[in-house]
Amino acid sequence: MSYRTILAPLKMEEIDELVVEQAAYVARLCGASVTLLVVDHIHTRDAGAYLRERSRAYLAEKKVYVAEQGVAVETLVLEGEPEEQILRAVDDIKADLVVMGSHGHGHMRHLLLGSVTEAVLREGEVPVLLVKARKGG
Repeated sequence: MSYRTILAPLKMEEIDELVVEQAAYVARLCGASVTLLVVDHIHTRDAGAYLRERSRAYLAEKKVYVAEQGVAVETLVLEGEPEEQILRAVDDIKADLVVMGSHGHGHMRHLLLGSVTEAVLREGEVPVLLVKARKGG
């Protein structure tokens, strides 16, 4: 299968390095573009301005790596519940693949409580490539 538009939601955590690498790799193979996304969960107006600026700066760093791989790349900062905004972004940019990080927690408590990754897998309509964190990372 060939992908055209890849969405890579980032958590602003160490695992993002792997997510960005994999998204750029798959995009390069398929001739796809990548949209890097951070969803800010904002509670106050003051926090919102700070978080947006922090998220934009973070995405700018990641964008450089993807662009250096010869891949067309855009960035997007959204506000709200992460799973809802990720699913909305899939529709808005017409993504045909989502590349997400997972820490690989297998505990029943984690499965019962759910996570953003699990919600995107369950409710999304496009393939999801899960990038598992390396042990110790």
